[in-house]
Amino acid sequence: MLKSLARRQNGKAIRYRRGEDAGIVGKELVYSSNGDANGVFYNIGTLNGAQAWTNPHTAGYITAVTSGFFGFDPISALVNRANSTVHTTLSRLYSYLNIDLGSNRRLLLKGFTFQNRADSSSATSQIAVTASQDNSTFVPIGNYNTNSGQSVWTYSSVSGQTIYYRYFRFHNNDSDYMITSEIELYGSLVG
Repeated sequence: MLKSLARRQNGKAIRYRRGEDAGIVGKELVYSSNGDANGVFYNIGTLNGAQAWTNPHTAGYITAVTSGFFGFDPISALVNRANSTVHTTLSRLYSYLNIDLGSNRRLLLKGFTFQNRADSSSATSQIAVTASQDNSTFVPIGNYNTNSGQSVWTYSSVSGQTIYYRYFRFHNNDSDYMITSEIELYGSLVG
């Protein structure tokens, strides 16, 4: 059974079903520079500009989890808008970082920034991005090069997407560890 989601557009309640995203108009969050105020996590952390920014993970607005965590900073630092030391998954094949935007939000992903760890020359160089509505069945979005060196941001444009998703998973394609410092998403956000 498809669940309906509600949102408001021009003061009217709009309902749509998952997978029926044609005609949906979300808030466009467009990348302009690393650390900008245009990203999904920034928007959620300010409640769409209604409050001063707060970390959306620690506030409970989103949830970030990994396939097994080993790091020097808490996982909330992945979306804290600061240069964090390191976030490393345990050494497991297909290790990942999973983002849940929350039950009332969906994103048509159009790009993301990824910052490699700040404390070592080790870096994640290739990632695969997948997305899901139910956190169980993930569809491929694409493969991206993030090998930009220590503490360097990489922006990756995502094209060809037509469906809004709740869950996004970032897999390491080149080793067992998923090593990162910071991540931000861009696109069309509803909810």
